[in-house]
Amino acid sequence: MQKILSALKHIHQMSGVPIYLYSGTRILHFFSYDGFPFLPSKQFIDYFLRNDRELDYHSTDFFAYFGSVKVQPEPDLRIIIGPAFQMSAPQQSFEQLKKSYVVSKEESEPFLAGLAHFPVVSFTQFLNILKSIAFFINETEIHTRDILKTKDKLLIEYQAAVRTFENRENLHYNNSYAVESRVCRYVENGELEKVTAFIEESFEIHEGRMSPDELRQAKNTAIVFITLITRAAIRGGSDMDSTFQLSDRFIQQIESYSSREPIQHLMQEVLFELTDRVRRIKMGEVNDPEFTPLIRYIKKNINQPLSVTMLADEFGYSRSYLSTLFKKKNNMSLQAFITKCKIDEAKQLLTCTDKPISTISNYLCFSSQSHFQTAFKKAAGISPAKYRRGM
Repeated sequence: MQKILSALKHIHQMSGVPIYLYSGTRILHFFSYDGFPFLPSKQFIDYFLRNDRELDYHSTDFFAYFGSVKVQPEPDLRIIIGPAFQMSAPQQSFEQLKKSYVVSKEESEPFLAGLAHFPVVSFTQFLNILKSIAFFINETEIHTRDILKTKDKLLIEYQAAVRTFENRENLHYNNSYAVESRVCRYVENGELEKVTAFIEESFEIHEGRMSPDELRQAKNTAIVFITLITRAAIRGGSDMDSTFQLSDRFIQQIESYSSREPIQHLMQEVLFELTDRVRRIKMGEVNDPEFTPLIRYIKKNINQPLSVTMLADEFGYSRSYLSTLFKKKNNMSLQAFITKCKIDEAKQLLTCTDKPISTISNYLCFSSQSHFQTAFKKAAGISPAKYRRGM
């Protein structure tokens, strides 16, 4: 054990990326800046525990990666690293980070202060850190190409990408417009299962030569692809500002790559992220287009105090008119809809994080934990604690 801790300490000192040693779901030790415990959330730990891969990684929606190395031959020991940020996050991304880690207003300042000390590492550097851990702990040498090829069944293999580019080089055309239209339709409708099936298909598209340089061509192709599906996601109801921000960040990330291998992976990641955003919006969503801006505002500010009076002021209605109109068209009061959205968010946090119920209640701005538990039980039929245990 001491040998493992010593190796992890030195790798952390060289890389600056936080490193955690787990036994099952129990953390044994961690190395981080000034002892700042930026612990991986439950969803990432659960993801790594569900598979037996010696080395694995998982991306986040705040442009960072977590990685995992299974300690051999110990069945329960696992090393997790991250978050490894791909680029310095702009101020707008801090809100997504705070939401992902369920950070209350009181915790916000120390959280962001600690975050400022985390290094920026490229995707290649991140994989090299994981490979170094596997080498020094397990004495296993793993190649980057093998990591990318075995990531999971949804990852398009590098060889397929090469064949696609070769076909473009030889001017092999096919129904690129039909394929683009189909993908955009899937994104706009939030059809995640069809996106999954589409990625597993063998297809070839010719977009036209935009650059004589293969790497530049791959980047241009990815940028066009992201632009198309970004617009499709917005048509599907995704918030325009946050979706364009997400698109811009992915395009910046593409420009930072020095090889074609990670570009195809990133295109898949964008496709899943945007489709899933639309899917979540459409599940149980109010469908009247008149209320789309209102719904987007509520979703975006779900961790803020929301009231019918405040929303009426924000959108230029009288309180009574907005309440009456919303209930008439949607068969539920606006206040009930606000509560529903907060309870839906609470379910997600109870499932994907290990944050205390009191923290989740405070984060979602319920007046008290008792009020939160009452509202949750009324909506879900069981208490928050039982809901979490049932997951």
